Amino acid sequence: MNDGFKDKVIADKYRIDSYLGASRSGSLYRGTHLLIGSSVTIKVLDRDGVTDESAAAGFSAEARAVSKIAHPNVLNITDFGQDVDGTIYAVLEDSSGESLAERIEEEGPMLVVSAVRIIRQIASALSSSRSRGLHHGSLAASKVLLTRVGDTGEMVKIFDIGSFGSLPRNSDTTNDLDELAYTAPELFVYGTKPDERSDVYSLGVLIYEMLAGEKPFSGDTENELMQRHNQVPPPPLVAFRSDLPEGLETVILEALAKDPAKRYATADEFVDALNAVIDDEGSEEAIVVPVGADSSAGNNIWKTAFIVLAGISILAFGLIYYTNSGQMDPATVLQTDANSQPVQPLNPATGMPERNGLASAPQVLAADPDSLPQDIGGDGYDPWANPGTPPAGAPTPIGPGGDYVTIPGEGSVFMPGVGDVILVPKIVTPTPTPDGSPSATPKPANTNTQPPKPDASQPPKETKPTPAETGSGNGTGPNDQDGVEA
Repeated sequence: MNDGFKDKVIADKYRIDSYLGASRSGSLYRGTHLLIGSSVTIKVLDRDGVTDESAAAGFSAEARAVSKIAHPNVLNITDFGQDVDGTIYAVLEDSSGESLAERIEEEGPMLVVSAVRIIRQIASALSSSRSRGLHHGSLAASKVLLTRVGDTGEMVKIFDIGSFGSLPRNSDTTNDLDELAYTAPELFVYGTKPDERSDVYSLGVLIYEMLAGEKPFSGDTENELMQRHNQVPPPPLVAFRSDLPEGLETVILEALAKDPAKRYATADEFVDALNAVIDDEGSEEAIVVPVGADSSAGNNIWKTAFIVLAGISILAFGLIYYTNSGQMDPATVLQTDANSQPVQPLNPATGMPERNGLASAPQVLAADPDSLPQDIGGDGYDPWANPGTPPAGAPTPIGPGGDYVTIPGEGSVFMPGVGDVILVPKIVTPTPTPDGSPSATPKPANTNTQPPKPDASQPPKETKPTPAETGSGNGTGPNDQDGVEA
């Protein structure tokens, strides 16, 4: 166990708490983010690797590549850099839980459905890494973290993806021998790079170990272990248990083929073959991420925040647009009438409309002679004097005339204080009589002669009009007087 970094604080914010394991590119530790108090996993490049420029460059390149995966079954990298003392490090998510190696050591062989579900999640992580051009290359039970969910479910996370190098750093260590137990035979050739088929071989070793409780190949030295991988077939699974579904062992042996060309080409194909022989519908609870899930749909908190913010912005824009479109715009709906006039204030009455109407009265009377008055009177007033010639059909004015009459005494009770008066005859239209009866012929009134004026020194002789001449003053006779003029 390498705990030379225990209790060390890196970059003034990450404290190393305990040793977790080793990989081809460095040592893994459980640690604490001092600024926020959360648990993290810290990977540190060994001291001898710091002085190796190629090792330092490979470590940094690996950290950049893995940080882009963002998959729920991958222990994602959140930070990496170099401390002031030269320590090169990478910070990963919390690795709480137990490793698959610890689970098998404590509990032994696992249920078939549990083992298959763990393989599905590991294969999903490998497929996501492959979409980024990365292959694990050193997959082992110690690099698979398990977190229990519910009573029997498991949440799986793998780490140390893409570790540079084709062989373990030091073949004399126990950890290196343990890692070699999962390594595909072709990777023992120096310079050979891991690919999808080599990861399928590691998956075959993992499911064999989960079902049998031990690895298919073991040895005391590196050469012995390499020979077994290349030449010795794995012991039959039926030697360990008898409850395996039919065809399951055949699928596992194809994944463990010595020749890469005879294996499943991808982790997806291997899982499809397992699903064909395993029916785990309705069995115990588990958390399974679909194989080949898009790596960009992981638990990247920034991507999630951006999507939520974009959704809120679109919703707000839609509400604003709908509200504005529902309102009436006076500038477009209430158009101004080009012929309209502004409201005028009330002016005081001047009588001009009435005067204008009276000025047009002669033309109205000329157009309708029947509306003219027939009784103009005998006072000599000529209503047509100002306008000029009377219109057609108008009666001729009657000038003053008649006899002077002196009212004795104090004068007429109706006209007190009046002396001489002139009796003016009135033109009266004769009343029609029935046919056959005689009609009286009226005497024309004298309208042109003036009676002699009496001498003022000699009192005038009193004369009384006869009933025939005055008609009793009721206006029924032909010479009836209409009025008295002083």
